[in-house]
This record gives sequence, C-alpha cells and structure tokens, in this order.
Amino acid sequence: MQISCTSETEKKIRKAFYFWRSTFELTPYENDYLNNSQIDRLYLKYFDIDWNEFSNEAVVIAPIQFVDALPDSIEVVPTVFITNRTLLNIPNSEIDLLYIDIINSINKISQNQNLTINEIQFDCDWTPKTKLKYFELLNQFQNYYDHKFIDISATLRLHQYKYPNITGIPPVSRCTLMFYNMGEINRKDTYNSIIDINTAKTYLNHNNSYPIDIDIALPIFSWGVIFRIDEVVALLNNISINDLENNQSYRYINDNNYAIIKNHYLGGVYLYKGDKIRIEEVKYSQLLESAELLSNTLDYNDITITFFSLTQNNLQDLNDEKINKIIELFN
Repeated sequence: MQISCTSETEKKIRKAFYFWRSTFELTPYENDYLNNSQIDRLYLKYFDIDWNEFSNEAVVIAPIQFVDALPDSIEVVPTVFITNRTLLNIPNSEIDLLYIDIINSINKISQNQNLTINEIQFDCDWTPKTKLKYFELLNQFQNYYDHKFIDISATLRLHQYKYPNITGIPPVSRCTLMFYNMGEINRKDTYNSIIDINTAKTYLNHNNSYPIDIDIALPIFSWGVIFRIDEVVALLNNISINDLENNQSYRYINDNNYAIIKNHYLGGVYLYKGDKIRIEEVKYSQLLESAELLSNTLDYNDITITFFSLTQNNLQDLNDEKINKIIELFN
C-alpha cells in the first residue's frame, strides 16, 4: 500500500508490520489480513542473538520455523534482535566470529525460503558502553551487503534519537524509530509505559534533525505488568482489561489496576493472591495523536510506517480501516 501525494515533493509512504513470533504459522484471520490488506513489507524476526553464560559466547536463539508459506506479494525484511548484554560480554576479538555467525544464519533462512532480500534490519537497545562494538558489527554488515545492493537498517529508541551525541549514530542506511515503551515500567504510579504522548514530546522537542532517514514503528499491542511486593516480576503479552472484567480471580482497584485475589495461571504465568496487575493498552486515539505529532515533527519524503506486531488479537482490536487512517496522516 504505497501512498503517494504530489505537491512540492512526492511522498512515498509504505505500510508494514513486524512479525515477532518464532514460528511462522498464521491463523486464518492473519493469513487473510496479510494477503488482502495491501501490506508493503513484513519485518520478520529471523532469530535472536543472546549471551550464553555457561558457554561464555554469543549464540543464535530461536531461529524462525516455517509452517506456512510467506506471501509472495509482500517484501520480507529479515530482522535480527541482539541483546545488549551480548555486546557487554563479547570480547572485541570475537566480533568477527559473531558477524560470520549472523551472516550464515541469515543466508540459510533466506535461501531455504527462496527470498530475494533488499533490506536487513538489526534491533538492539545499545548503550554508550556498547555502541563501539555494535557499530563495528553494523559496519561489517554494510561492507558485506553493499555490493549485493542490500540496505542495512537499525531500530532506534527514543533516547537514542534525542541524544545522538551520547549514544552515537549507527552506520546504517535508515533507522526505524520505535515510538513506544517510553515510560518507566517499574514505577507503580506509571499509567501506561507503552505510550504516553506527553512523555514522547520530551524526546521530540529538540531542534536538531536526525542525520539518517527515519521510518516509524507504532505499537498495537497490549500487556499486563505483574507486580509482586511492589516489584515487576512478569510481563504478560496480549492481556487486556476484557480478560479481567467479570472474573472472580481479580478485584478492580482503580484506573487500569487490578488485584489478584486467588492463586491461578494467566498466560502461562502463575499468579499469587496479593499480586497486582496493571493493564497497558494502546488506544486508537493515541495512535492518531502519535501520527499527527510525528508527521509534523519529522522531515521526510519517503517513510515506512510499521506496526508492532502482527497477531490476530492486535488486528482484531484495530481493524484495517483504522490502520490506513493512521498511515494517511503521514501524507
């Protein structure tokens, strides 16, 4: 769904989704949505890179498995998540080995699926302590893929966007600004750590434009934040207030907070009487406000709007008509 408008310059706006599960198996609803909603790109998580404390090395975790075929009409962008602790622990002398491991793993999955790749994205919440190692990795990927005409992109957190002089600027073709997870999740008085427009504005209120072209990732997920003795002990994905209302296992406290009143399992996690759960959801109105804010803040002629993430629960809560209205605000 490439949207173009002609004024002084023509803007190209692409519609995309992240697929973040480790098995590519679609429900009938998801399959229908992928094939009939004019999606331009699917950012497909190929695998994670994490630090194995027992073998003392960086390892590939949860490479994607395929039950269903990828749709031919959508461009697939391999995406690799690298934990920051991997970069904290890996010696400089082993960066080359990690680079080779990642290249081989990407190539194996792409070849097995007969994919033609135009872009590869790396996702890492790097810090000032790890930026040199991460940027060295990215430089090697740029050099390897450049002659193959494959772009390298990276995700960008809001703090990395606001403070490039501290966190550094990744050596990539484009960055995807992750416009979510902007609040302090561990604070009991936080209302919604996924999205808060007033908090977001504090990250966007500087005058300097980012020196790399920016794409946008917007949240369409929900989760439950579990507190036990005032500490966060778990995050439960795809949990909404509807799951708790009229359920005798929970007692409403206030706003989006509930108390657990008897021991039970929820989303595969065992909850104890006395635990508390804060439900965090993203409203359609917040996404519209986010799109307005970003479209008025960023300078772009070419942008991809990617929604995190593609699941039946998320899509049923936010139908395609609403998704398209959000995208149109970037025109």
